[in-house]
Amino acid sequence: MRALRQVVQENMDEFDLEVEEAIADAVSQFESQGINLSNILKRPPGGDPDDDPVVVREVRNLIELLDEAEEEKTMEIPWADGKMRATFRRCDAETAPKLSLSAAAIRSECQSDKANVVLAGHQGAVDALISSALAVMQSPSALAVILEALAVVLMNAENRERLGPRGVAVLTLILSLPQHAEQAAVLRGALHCCRAAMLVHEALRQQFAP
Repeated sequence: MRALRQVVQENMDEFDLEVEEAIADAVSQFESQGINLSNILKRPPGGDPDDDPVVVREVRNLIELLDEAEEEKTMEIPWADGKMRATFRRCDAETAPKLSLSAAAIRSECQSDKANVVLAGHQGAVDALISSALAVMQSPSALAVILEALAVVLMNAENRERLGPRGVAVLTLILSLPQHAEQAAVLRGALHCCRAAMLVHEALRQQFAP
């Protein structure tokens, strides 16, 4: 089957359609065949990434901020009957608020349109938010915002499948750390994530409560 981008390009080259018309026609063709395009980024060939939906740009920003962090840390996280080794980037005090701003924007976009939840998941939002949570573990205010964004993203069944053992272990760690015992917003955000993850998902329930 031809890719959406190919059909858009053909519409522009062969039928001399404008970009918006070419995309609309291509989407109509695919949807008439029963193909769900909610997870597809509908950018025209050669399009500017800055014109992507807000949720896509903010997920991308999370990933870029994490890539720019210079400090790398390895932590052993209790998991099942042993430990899981996790290596991650730790952000400084200047970067933590930037991560939380992007997370807040992702949450807002996902709450305003469920299609954005699917799109965010396919752009790597689950892993980016888990990595962001690890990166700002020492910043409760930023961590709480990131967790609330993750909770919204995990309300989608497909995104729950992306959480994986690493995500479960990180959420369990956040709830168990003494430093978070007095941080109500952090605990609330982590619990919201756990509740969303376990929604109609027996395998994740067993991982959270072995």
